[in-house]
Amino acid sequence: MKIRGIHKLAYGGQSGGRNNQIINKGFTIIKITGNKLKKDIIESPVENTKDNHHTAVFPLYIIQELIKLLTDRGDIVLDPFNGSGTTCIAAKSLDRNYIGIEINPKYVELAKKRLENTVFQQELFI
Repeated sequence: MKIRGIHKLAYGGQSGGRNNQIINKGFTIIKITGNKLKKDIIESPVENTKDNHHTAVFPLYIIQELIKLLTDRGDIVLDPFNGSGTTCIAAKSLDRNYIGIEINPKYVELAKKRLENTVFQQELFI
């Protein structure tokens, strides 16, 4: 994701396409696959969510990619609608600090349980 006022305009700085989205909407989404050329989608395999009874579960991979785009190691990630805690899990796995806010006590407990039961394997940064 590129956000107006935070990131540079899309590669080349030419008018149209992604630059219009940044100017008019304030953001554009790009694809990260390890390639230098970024596109407008983040693709993710389907994840098993059988143990997560939240009604709107986001794939961990997508949240991790957005966190990588917008933060650095040690930054704080805030999720004001924490739900089942996927954002906190993604932040912790990427060596970010996190704050999750959730109004539903059932989901607070679910997020806590998921964080406690998640084994993290840190990425190597060389």
